[in-house]
Amino acid sequence: MSTPHICPHCNAPAPNGTPYQPYCCVGCKTAHAVVSAAGLDGFYKLRGPTRLSAVGEPAQRRERLWLEQQLQQAEKKAGESELVPLRLDVQGLECAACVWLLEKLYLRRRPQGAVSIEINPAIGRIDLVYRRLLGSQTGQIAVTEFLDEAEQLGYRTGPAHKQSDAPLDDLVLRLGLCAALAMNSMIFSFSQYFGLSPATDPALYRLFAGGGFVLGTATVLIGGTVFFRSAWQALLRRSLHMDVPIALGILLTYLGSVWSFVAVAGRSAYFDTLCIFITLMLLGRLLQRRLASLNRQRLLADDTVAGLLVRTWTEPSPQSPQTSGQLRLLPAASLQPGHILLCAPGELLPVQATLLDGDAEFSLDWILGESAPVHYPQRAVIPAGAHNRGTTAVRLRAEEPFSASRLRDLLCSPTVEKPLPGESAATPVRAPSDFWDFLSRVYVMAVLTLAALAFALWTPAGLLRATEVAVAVLVVTCPCALGIATPLAYELAQARLRRRGLLVRTPSFFDRALALRKILLDKTGTVTLSQLVLSGNDTLWRLAPLHRDALFQMVARSNHPVSRALLAALQRGNPQESGQTALSLRSDAIVQEQAGRGLILVLENHSYRLGQPGFALQQPESLNSPLAESVLSLDGKELARFVLREELCRDARSEVEELRTAGYQLVLISGDRKDKVTRIAQELGITQAYAEQSPEQKCQLVQQIDGGAHDTLMIGDGINDALAFSAAACAGTPAIDRPTLPARADFYFAGVGIGPIGEALRTARSLRQVIVRNLALASLYNCVVLGLSFAGLMTPLRCALAMPLGSLLMTAITVAAFREKDSASAPSDSQTAAARSSSSSLALAEGATL
Repeated sequence: MSTPHICPHCNAPAPNGTPYQPYCCVGCKTAHAVVSAAGLDGFYKLRGPTRLSAVGEPAQRRERLWLEQQLQQAEKKAGESELVPLRLDVQGLECAACVWLLEKLYLRRRPQGAVSIEINPAIGRIDLVYRRLLGSQTGQIAVTEFLDEAEQLGYRTGPAHKQSDAPLDDLVLRLGLCAALAMNSMIFSFSQYFGLSPATDPALYRLFAGGGFVLGTATVLIGGTVFFRSAWQALLRRSLHMDVPIALGILLTYLGSVWSFVAVAGRSAYFDTLCIFITLMLLGRLLQRRLASLNRQRLLADDTVAGLLVRTWTEPSPQSPQTSGQLRLLPAASLQPGHILLCAPGELLPVQATLLDGDAEFSLDWILGESAPVHYPQRAVIPAGAHNRGTTAVRLRAEEPFSASRLRDLLCSPTVEKPLPGESAATPVRAPSDFWDFLSRVYVMAVLTLAALAFALWTPAGLLRATEVAVAVLVVTCPCALGIATPLAYELAQARLRRRGLLVRTPSFFDRALALRKILLDKTGTVTLSQLVLSGNDTLWRLAPLHRDALFQMVARSNHPVSRALLAALQRGNPQESGQTALSLRSDAIVQEQAGRGLILVLENHSYRLGQPGFALQQPESLNSPLAESVLSLDGKELARFVLREELCRDARSEVEELRTAGYQLVLISGDRKDKVTRIAQELGITQAYAEQSPEQKCQLVQQIDGGAHDTLMIGDGINDALAFSAAACAGTPAIDRPTLPARADFYFAGVGIGPIGEALRTARSLRQVIVRNLALASLYNCVVLGLSFAGLMTPLRCALAMPLGSLLMTAITVAAFREKDSASAPSDSQTAAARSSSSSLALAEGATL
C-alpha cells in the first residue's frame, strides 16, 4: 500500500488518487497559492508540524449584510474621528501561525486605509482600526478586501457576538483559590506530621489546627459547593450521577474532620487531605469543560433570527416623484407582505417572495437539499430560504410576514444542549447514560456500607476512634478515577478527534455514541460535494481543438456549477495526450449568459451555445429541467453532449463500507430528486434511501427509524436537517460555514470527506475501554487501602500521601493509554518533513498561476 501524501497547507494526509495531490482538497490548494502569492510563506514555518483543519471546498459567495450594519454602527460610534475601530468574530483560528497570517494580510492594506489589528485567539475576536477616508476612497475597502482574502484561506467572520464561558471562568477562579488554600493547609498539617503536638507547643498547635479548620471550611464553601449544588439537583430529579459520590465524600469527610477537631482539642485531622481532594475534583471538572468550551468558541455565534438582516427598497413617493427611492437594512423579523426586497448575489431570501425583475437563479440546497440552482422566470414565487446564485441583485416582493415564514420555523427549532458527564441539566438529554447512573449507585451504596461497617467494628475502641477510621475509609475511597482520570480521558479523546478535524461540542456524545446502531446520512454536502463533475472525459476530448477552445472561452467566464465542472475538466487536461496547448482567454470572444438556460459565444461570425438541450439546439425547452446533461452546439447543430453528476466525497465509499462492516445500519435521506438519490445510494451500496423529503418528513422519518431506542446518528449540512437533528439521539454536521446547524449538533467536522464520523465512533469505544480499565485499577487500589483502613493503619499523613499518589498514577495510566492509541495513526515525521520541504516550490508555481 503506497504512503499517502501530506498536504503542504494543512498537514493532513492526502490519500492517493485525489485530483489535487499533494493537497488534500481544492480549498487547501487555493489557500496555499494565496499565501505564497502574498509572500507570507513564514506562515508554514510558524505552523511547523501542527495539523490544521482542511479548508475544504471553495466557499460560495456569502452575503455580508451584517458587515454593512457593523461598519455603519462603527463609524457612527467613532463620531468625527478619522480612525474607526471595528470588532468582529472570527472562526478557524487554530494556532499562532493563523494569528500571524491574518495580521500580515490586514496590515498589507495600509495604502487602502488599514491602521492596526489585534486578535484574541482564545475567543476568536478581531479588533480592526481603519481610516474613514483615504483621499477620495473609503477605508472600508481595506476591511472588505481583507475579509474576502481571509475567507479564501478558510477563516469565516461575523458580528462580535461571542461571549466568554462564564461557568468556565467561575471554575478557573474557584480552582485557583482552592489550590492556594490547599497548599497553605498542607503547611499547617506538615507541622503536626513532623512532631508538633500539644505537649511541645500548645499555643502554636492550636493556632495551626485552627488555621487548618478555617482553610478547610473555606475550601468546602468555595469548591465543594460546585458538587453540592449539582448533586442536590440530581437528587431532586431522583437520579444519581458522578457528582453525588463526590459531594458525599466531601461532606462526610468534612463532618468527620470537624468532629475530630472539636473532640480532640483542635486536632486538624483530614482538613489538608480534604482541601487537596476538592482541588483535584475541580481540576477534573475544569478539564471536562475546557476543550468543549474551546470547540464552541471556535465557531461563530449562532444569531438565528436576531442576526438575520435584509435590504428593503422604498419607491419614491407619488407626491415627490423627483426624489429617489430609499434602500434600508432591516431585521428580517420586521418583514411584512408588500415589502420590496433587494437580494444581492449570495444573499438569503428570508420569506416567500415574488420575483419582480427578469429571470434569476436561486439555490435551494439549504432548505431542500437540491444541489443544482433553479431557474425562476419573472413573477415566479420563490420559497423562503433560497440563496441568490445569479450574478446580479434582483428585486422581489414579500408575500408573507416573517412570522409565517417556513425559514423562521427551521431557524427557531430548539437547540439541544447536553450536560457534561456528571453534571445536571435543566432538560433531559436525548439518551440516558445508564452506565454512569449504575456506577454512581453502586459506588455510593458501597462507600456508605463500608464506612458504616468500619464505624461499627471500631466502636468498642471508642466513639472518636471509630469516627477516625470511618473518615479514613471515606478519604481513601475518594472517586479519583471518576473525578480526575475520567475527565482527563474525555479531554484526550476530544484532542485526538480535534487533530482529525472533528470537534465535539457536547462531551456526553461519547456516552451516547456507544448506543448508536443506525446512521442517517444526508446526501448533498455530506456524502457528495456541493459541485458537479463531468461523468467521463471521452466526449470532451473527442471535440476538435477549435471547439474545445470555444468551450473554454464560455465556461471560463461563468460561475455556474456546470461551467465550473467543465472548466475543471479542461484544466486537468487529457491524461492520454502529451504536449497539449495551454488554453487562454481571447479578447475577441463575446459571451452572454442567460440565467437558467446557458451560455452564448459569438466568435468569428459563428454562434456557440452551451446549456440545456432545448436552449443549445434552439428548440422548445422546459424551464427548471434537471441539469443531468448539457449540450454544446455550433450554429444550432449539436457538437457534444456532456453528462454531469454529483461528485462523491473521496472517502465516501470506503467509509460507508467500513461503517457497514462494523455493524451499523446506513440510511441515505435527502430532499433532492429520487433519481439522483437512488444513483448515489447505489454507488455507495446503501439499500435504504429516501428522496424528496421535506424537513418535517425528515424529522418523522428519524423518529420512525429510531423507534425510541435512542440509537440514531443524523449527519446533515442544511437548515432543512435541523428538525431531524432534534429527533435523533446524536447529530453531526460538516457545515461549519453556517453556525446555525453546528449549534444544534453534538459535533462538527472540517475538510472534505466523512472519515471523521467513523473515527468519532471508534474513539467513543476506545474511551469507554480506558474508563473501564481505570475503574478496575481504582477498585484494586481501593481494596488495598480499605484493608489498611479497616486495620486502623491509615493515619492522616498516610491518607494525605495515598490520595494524590493514587490520582497521579491514574492520570499517568490514562495519558499512556491514549498515547499508545494515537501513535499508530499519526503520520510519520519524515512524511511531514518531505511535504514541508516541497511547499516552497509548489507555492512559486501556483502563486504565479493565481
